Amino acid sequence: TGCNPHVVNTHIIPLVMTFIDALIEKRNLDSVDWAHICQILSQYCQTQGGVQKALALRPVFTSEAVAQQVELTAAFQDMGHPALDVALGASDAVSKVLSYLESGRVGDPKQLHTLGHFLDVREQVGRLMAAYERQHPVLSSQFSQKYDRMALLRAIQDRISPHGEIYDDASPELRFLTKQEDQDRKAVQKRLDELVKKYGYQQMLMEDYVTLRDGRYVLPIKIEFHNQVKGVVHDVSNSRRTAFIEPFEIVKINNHLMQVLESKREACYKIL
Repeated sequence: TGCNPHVVNTHIIPLVMTFIDALIEKRNLDSVDWAHICQILSQYCQTQGGVQKALALRPVFTSEAVAQQVELTAAFQDMGHPALDVALGASDAVSKVLSYLESGRVGDPKQLHTLGHFLDVREQVGRLMAAYERQHPVLSSQFSQKYDRMALLRAIQDRISPHGEIYDDASPELRFLTKQEDQDRKAVQKRLDELVKKYGYQQMLMEDYVTLRDGRYVLPIKIEFHNQVKGVVHDVSNSRRTAFIEPFEIVKINNHLMQVLESKREACYKIL
């Protein structure tokens, strides 16, 4: 349940042993405040999942079942390792994201990156578990039963960067669209260069003309010259000194760029 092994040894086991005789027979269970015992145990758990499991614990009444639980507890105690602490610390966040995704909703890249990070930790713990397989077979079997979503986690790691962003080559479609976006951006900037030189816009520009408004490339024209530039006025600065104009000559390229960006959003949605 994610309890500190030292606490289990010094506090929990003596407490449980105090009541062990009463728990041997089912008819005596009602005379023991079992819920209180579980509540005390849950206070030493490190994760919400551990708390829930502690509160849901039920006593066992056969020597075989007791022996199995003792063996499992001893195995976890013997495994004290920093990687396990990291795995426990990440488990709550991972569980929330998995529940969110399994409900049919789409996660954002940062949520999925949380799972990708968990995959790295999981692999470390997996190697650690393998080292204990011979000594504690019950431990490795318990672990393998709990983490059966590795295909999902590996797929996430292949598609989401360490910064929580979708890789440009996460799918063939996204790779193609990213290349198309780059071509369109270069084409519109080249055309703007040509227009500035052709019509002598240099003196009309308020600043560097590589400017965007709502994702579209525009020219920042000094307000007194805005009637001299044929195009669509997308915005005016707060100071009323600059008009952001999209020349008619680049409307078609800008439109295509907007279509590509929308297709990229759809491609990213498919990946998520």
